[in-house]
Amino acid sequence: MKEYRLYLLDFDGTLADSARSLVNVYRAGFEEIDFPYDPEMASVYMHMSLGQTAKMAGIPEKEYVRFALKINDALDYPENLKAIDFFPESKEVMEILHRAGKKLSIVSGNTERHIRLILEAQGIENLFDTVVGSVVDRRPKPYPDPILAALAIYPEIKKEEAVYIGDSLQDLECAKAAGIDGILIDRNGVHPEKKAVAISSLRELLSPLKKTIDK
Repeated sequence: MKEYRLYLLDFDGTLADSARSLVNVYRAGFEEIDFPYDPEMASVYMHMSLGQTAKMAGIPEKEYVRFALKINDALDYPENLKAIDFFPESKEVMEILHRAGKKLSIVSGNTERHIRLILEAQGIENLFDTVVGSVVDRRPKPYPDPILAALAIYPEIKKEEAVYIGDSLQDLECAKAAGIDGILIDRNGVHPEKKAVAISSLRELLSPLKKTIDK
């Protein structure tokens, strides 16, 4: 693994374990339009845009707006925010990268407002330069648009100096489409075929920085 100047990170499943929270978030969306919901699918939907989720679930187009609005509201319900836990190493690794002078930004299919609320609650919003969340007029992952939007904030950084870390194959596709390196965080080893570009813990991002950290 190489050292980078810019670390772009996915949020759900990469920095934070949102699975428990998202089960209830998606339930609220499906109940809003009185549509069948399988809670076990939340772990699949969390890696998709809402449009992709609606298409997979077979939600009628006429119900999509109500579904999406309810999802966005439910994300910020206090009980759902409380159900979000950061992975044990997330804060420590981000703090070390920040102290080492690395640039950090979040690129997520979630909304910017939602992510900022969580970062503020955790007291780590100062570690990240920006949050690129989903917006209506930007194509979602695996299109390169979200990563390209983040890269535009750093005109001084070359693409070979940037990396995107995410927990899904879609994240790797997005990084490739944007022309930067991608790293898969595969904590449970479900993608052995991606071993060459996978890590099991965010702490592995620190291995090439040892000399910098030790100074």
